[in-house]
Amino acid sequence: MIHDRSAWQIIQSISGWIAAGEIADDGSLPSLKVLAELFGVSVMTVRAAVIGLETVGIVRMAHGKGVFVVSPPTILESAFRTRRDLEALMARRAAVAICDSEIDEMRRHVVAMQDAAERRDANAYRTHDAPFHAAAFRAAASPILGSIVTFLKHGVFSFESLALGETLRDPDYLAESNKIHWDFFDAMVDRDPDRAEAAVHRHLDRIDSVRSRSLGSICAKAKTELAQIR
Repeated sequence: MIHDRSAWQIIQSISGWIAAGEIADDGSLPSLKVLAELFGVSVMTVRAAVIGLETVGIVRMAHGKGVFVVSPPTILESAFRTRRDLEALMARRAAVAICDSEIDEMRRHVVAMQDAAERRDANAYRTHDAPFHAAAFRAAASPILGSIVTFLKHGVFSFESLALGETLRDPDYLAESNKIHWDFFDAMVDRDPDRAEAAVHRHLDRIDSVRSRSLGSICAKAKTELAQIR
C-alpha cells in the first residue's frame, strides 16, 4: 500500500488524464523526471506512483522506452468494473462474517450521515462515510482485497471527488445516497449477502453516473496540469 500523500496525488492526476483522454496517441506518459518536476517531488516518489498503477494493470513500464497506459481510455472502465466486482464480493463476505461491534460502529456512522443529510452538510456526511465503509471492509476479513479496493477507490478513482464534492451539496443526492447506505446497513444486520451486494451495485451506479457527468471538470484539471509540460 502507498503511504506517501504525494504519490497518491500523482496517481489521481494520471488517472484524471486518462479519463479526460489527454494521453498521447501512443499511450505514453511524460518521463518520470518530467513528472517529478511537474509535481515538485522526487523521481522515487513518481516511480512509487507508477509502480502502483502498473500493479493493478493501468500502465506498463517498458525499459528504455517509458511508461505507457494500457488500452486508453477503456482501461479505466475495466478498472471500475473490477472495483465493482471486488466491492460486491467484500459486501457478501462482510454480511456473513460481520460481528456486533462492527454493526454498532456502522450504525453510529449511518445515523450521523442521516443527520448530516438532513442538515445538508456534505462535509459532515463524507466524514462519516469513510469509517462506515471501513467497518464493512474489516468485517470482510480480507486485507488483500481491501488493499486493492482502497487503491482503486482512493487512488485510481480519486479524481471522482472533483464532481462528487459538488454533487453531495445536492440535498436530493444526499438523501438517496443515505437511503442506499441504510439499505446496506440493514443487509449487514440481517446477514443478507444478496441485499448487501445489491446495495453496493446501486451505490456504484450512482458514483459512475456522477463520474460521467463530471468529465468537463476532469478535462479542465487535466489540461491545466499538462499545459505545464507541453
